[in-house]
Amino acid sequence: MNRKVNPFDSIAISGHKFFGMDEIAGFFLTTREVLDNQVRYDAPYLNCSMPMINCSRSAMTPLKFWWILQHTTKEDFTEQAAKMLDNAAWLKAELDKMGWVRGLSLCLIQCTSGGRVLM
Repeated sequence: MNRKVNPFDSIAISGHKFFGMDEIAGFFLTTREVLDNQVRYDAPYLNCSMPMINCSRSAMTPLKFWWILQHTTKEDFTEQAAKMLDNAAWLKAELDKMGWVRGLSLCLIQCTSGGRVLM
């Protein structure tokens, strides 16, 4: 990433959504400066302390992620990302047709009243 164009400190990726993994998997990419300023957690099983987001970890998830990276081309990822953006644009257009007024909220609540769908 060119930080002069996109001055972000970090990127969070949902592995189970974007990469289609069969279990919850999150990826957090950041700069050395941000990493060095994280709270360090003692990990006795690693015989060290390390900065991390406190969560459960599956030993299989990194292997699955590695397999996906080895078997998916950059072009495939680009195509998948474009399709997701197209789907999001379609959903936004459909919500606009319905008079959706919640801005960019990601929350969809569906209720029914007399056979009518209320949002």
